[in-house]
Formats: sequence, structure tokens, C-alpha cells
Amino acid sequence: MATVVYLLWLYFGTEYELTETELKYKSGLLRGKIAIAQIHTLTMNKTLWTGKRPSTARKGIIVQYGKNDKIYITPQRSDLFVEKILKYNDEISIIQDPSTAYQEAKGEQETQK
Repeated sequence: MATVVYLLWLYFGTEYELTETELKYKSGLLRGKIAIAQIHTLTMNKTLWTGKRPSTARKGIIVQYGKNDKIYITPQRSDLFVEKILKYNDEISIIQDPSTAYQEAKGEQETQK
């Protein structure tokens, strides 16, 4: 029963807040904040299997910040998240997962046939 309650807490209690200065996250017991100025790379449509994962889905965003730190998040609208964070720090690099880009290109080719 406790496991079910915890999983529901994770699912319904996972949220992110993006301000001009910080990315705040919370998911169950995992909570924290990252200075926007420290974020240098976002890897899109990828899953981080180890490390900090305040998320509830796969194919999210790996946020790289500081020297070697990473966190995995899954905002409801990745496109809007990226658009907003780039307004606060336009020096952040956006990387598309190559396997996802390949799948999208393959899908477009199939559609054109």
C-alpha cells in the first residue's frame, strides 16, 4: 500500500518551475533548484537512466549544468520549456538525440511516399 501511495505522490507531485534565475524541481522526496546561469546544455528526447530523475516519463530532457552535473526532467511541453529557458539564458546549447532525429526523418520519408 505504501508503495502505491508513493508512486501516486511521484506521479501527481512532480513539478518544475522556471523563473528568470532558477529551475526549481520537486518529485516526491527529491527537491532542488539550479541556477539558470549554470545550465549549459539541454539534450532533448533522451532518457537518463541513472542520477537525479525528478520525472515520470521517458524521452524527456537531460539538463547539464555546472561542471559535470546532470538532471533528467519531463516537462509537459518540452518545446515551451526550451523556448522559455532560452529567453533567460540564450547561451544554452540544445542537442537533439541522434536516434530520435533519425526516427523523425524516417517517419517524414515514409509520409512522403
